[in-house]
Amino acid sequence: MAVKFIKKLKTINFILILSFIFTVPFKKAWSNPNEWSIESTMAPKRSPKYFFRPVPDSPYISYTSGTRNYLLNMETGKEINIPHWVDAIPTPFKGLVTIPKLVPNIRVAPSYGFIPEFGSMEFYKTKDLLKGKKRPFFKDRTLPGAYQTMAIIEKGEERIVLRMVTESFLNKKKVFLQDYEILLNADQSVKKMRSLYPRAKKFCPNIEVSLPMLSKTGQYFAAVEPKTRHMRIYTMDEKFKCHLHKDLEMPTGKVDFSYDDLLMAFHVSPVRPKDVAYVVKTQDLNNQIDIMTYNLETGDFKWVSECKKSNCYYPSFTPKGSLYYMKQKPNSSYEFVKIKRKDLLK
Repeated sequence: MAVKFIKKLKTINFILILSFIFTVPFKKAWSNPNEWSIESTMAPKRSPKYFFRPVPDSPYISYTSGTRNYLLNMETGKEINIPHWVDAIPTPFKGLVTIPKLVPNIRVAPSYGFIPEFGSMEFYKTKDLLKGKKRPFFKDRTLPGAYQTMAIIEKGEERIVLRMVTESFLNKKKVFLQDYEILLNADQSVKKMRSLYPRAKKFCPNIEVSLPMLSKTGQYFAAVEPKTRHMRIYTMDEKFKCHLHKDLEMPTGKVDFSYDDLLMAFHVSPVRPKDVAYVVKTQDLNNQIDIMTYNLETGDFKWVSECKKSNCYYPSFTPKGSLYYMKQKPNSSYEFVKIKRKDLLK
């Protein structure tokens, strides 16, 4: 009996320690979602899967149903079918949407089912997609993988240098990097582009990271540390080696950075914090998924949403300081929500 009691006591202590590890940031968080005001909501015609992204300086967001990609007008509700089936991600500047073209890999063991293999990264002009045109403006076959994230590392009146990082699950070196030179017209529309390296660079060859997300300037990136599942913030040097900047000491959902690199936003679970998934279609509503921000200058955590009896996923910033997220309702329906800090409202 005494042995059983001691084992039970050890188990309780272990659970308490885990709870403390994963809830410290939550206790520090400012619980004031009222600082944000809802600007608009819109229900998509199809159930969204995985994450989505707002198209800069437009009323559109891109999302996937899991089988097709769409652009959704947040003002009218109109949806436009766009090429391929996953990861339609707009560039951080106005004018382009990137979409990986994925093809089946017949060499993978059948027990894994359909596993995509990379074909090419395709760049589409946003104005062409809105007109129903489905011919890419530029194709890059040097960059394996999908799940792309981008940063503007140089910007002028006539030229932008865009950095893209992808992850390829079918390569031993999973994460890759490519830079692009993009020439602009006088009206800042895209004229032409080219990749700067004949082959993609290995991303963070000195450490192991998973599913990185670049800040908009490329100064930082956030990635999952595979062993602890903690979200960490890193910097990168000129040789593409990566260095730890901050460990958030908890699992989070997919991260997005504000355009001034001041804030990070991500979804977490105040109820079962260690169970939150980084990439997820949906989760149990009892888990209560909410949106939180982290200030890279002050270290402050703040709650943004209070999604009682609902789950809120995948926050994403706009250039003007608004924040979008996806809301999963109790009746299994979805809506996209656009919010803005009240001190930025006109």
